[in-house]
This record gives sequence, C-alpha cells and structure tokens, in this order.
Amino acid sequence: GINNITHTAGTGSSGGYVNLSSTDSASNYLGQNTNFSITSGGPTVGNAIWIDWNNNLSFETGERVYVSTTYGTTVSGNFAIPSGTSVGNYRMRVITDYNNFAPSNSCGNITRGEYKDFNFEVLNCATTVTSTADAGPGTLRAALACVVDGGTIMYDQPNTATTILTAPLTIDKN
Repeated sequence: GINNITHTAGTGSSGGYVNLSSTDSASNYLGQNTNFSITSGGPTVGNAIWIDWNNNLSFETGERVYVSTTYGTTVSGNFAIPSGTSVGNYRMRVITDYNNFAPSNSCGNITRGEYKDFNFEVLNCATTVTSTADAGPGTLRAALACVVDGGTIMYDQPNTATTILTAPLTIDKN
C-alpha cells in the first residue's frame, strides 16, 4: 500500500473487539494490489480480512479479501481493490482467531482472539507528477505505482526549475 499500518497487539481487549479506524489507516491506489503481513502471538492462529466495500456497515461474505488456509504465526498476501470501487474511506476488519485456522464470521463472539477495525482509504490513481516530495499523492513514486506498461507519466509543476531526470529513465515493472 501507499500508507501501511504497523500495529502491535497488546494482551487482548475486553469482548475481543478493538476499533482503531480513527487512528490507524492503510491506503492504496485504484487498480493496485495491496500487500499485507499479519504476525500473531501463537502458532495456532487463523486470520481473515474483510473490507466493507459498499459502506453499508456490514461485512458481507463477498467482502472478505483474505482468509488463512492453515494455522500460522505470520501470514502474508495481497488483495485487489475491486473494479468500480469509489475513491474514499472504507472500514477494514482484521480477525485473529486462536480456535479457527480459517475464520469465516466477520462479527460475533470470540473466545480466543480479536476483531480489529482499521480505516482503508482508496486513492485516485494519477500519472501526472505535481509534487517534488518523495512520497504521497502527486509524486513520481505515486505515478510509478499507477502507470501501466507502455503508459506515460506527465510532469506538471508550473514555475519551478526542479530537475527530475538528467538522463532517460527506463522502467520495467515485471
């Protein structure tokens, strides 16, 4: 992603639910895969991720973007932002369950584990550079993440004498 979450779990929460959506946020551009890694506190842990893509305050079966297939302390993978998703903020729920290697319930009682909600922001993918900053919207780094093979990156920053390149740039995203 463009903005990643690094969250260290504590000893658990009362009721097994923590809402971090106002403080912890991840983001990525439309059309990009979002990589993730989850490290849990034990070898017999299952994980799942849901994103409420339709913002109806309900995590539906089709909104589960990842589910583990075996127990593991650390899992990683990626998910795609669905085609047609609007730019904006969405609730993302990450589940760690010590009793189920493939969590399938996005909401409910959990005796050993936690439900944690985060914010996930979908950003508009632009291939025009408007900033000389190192990262963030309008930067060369953001444009590189968005451009498709054979695509063009434009530079649009009026009234500046900034040199971006002094030689040809070849990019191979393979």
